[in-house]
Amino acid sequence: MPQPKHTRRWFQFSLRTMFALMTLVALWLASELATIRERRQMRERIHADFGTVINVSEARELGLSLEKQSVSVPFWRRWLGDEAVAEVDLAFGSLDEKVTAAQKMFPEAVEVLIADPFPTVPLN
Repeated sequence: MPQPKHTRRWFQFSLRTMFALMTLVALWLASELATIRERRQMRERIHADFGTVINVSEARELGLSLEKQSVSVPFWRRWLGDEAVAEVDLAFGSLDEKVTAAQKMFPEAVEVLIADPFPTVPLN
């Protein structure tokens, strides 16, 4: 009797497994989108309080030196519309809680500081 040929079969999985994996991916994607939404809301609150949020691209255009070489967000968050933040300047009089919240929300930022209300400009 001839031996049956062993044919290579493609990886197989059940429909239940596919649905479980798709659910896990959807949950992960939802958490990433929620993070991006929270970061955008934080930027809007900072701008409403007369602070500034400087993105990495803006920092390079302004000629600011970025001390950290890895000032970025993961590539999938960039695909979803998030931007890396280089610096956060909060309005004068901001509470330490706001500084801590900004540091937590933008961990890639080189500096999170409170702006000086009377910046000194050198006289020539």
